Amino acid sequence: MPKRPVPPPPPSKAVGDETPPQGGVSSMAGVEVGLRLVVAVMLMGGIGFALDRYLGSLPWLMMLGGVLGFVSWIVSVARRPRA
Repeated sequence: MPKRPVPPPPPSKAVGDETPPQGGVSSMAGVEVGLRLVVAVMLMGGIGFALDRYLGSLPWLMMLGGVLGFVSWIVSVARRPRA
């Protein structure tokens, strides 16, 4: 009786190749939105803080930068394509 050939094993998935479930959202979407919030507020608040130190107007420009960062985050989330 002839031997059957052994099929090769299926290719393994690399990390990050997971596809979201049908109709679901990837867990990385939440991480991305949260990271955008932190970066926007910290970046704009940091620029405001630097300007405050330079102009001697603490804390007004830092607070304005934080608010502008938050508003820019809201705009970026609203413009984000839906899955």
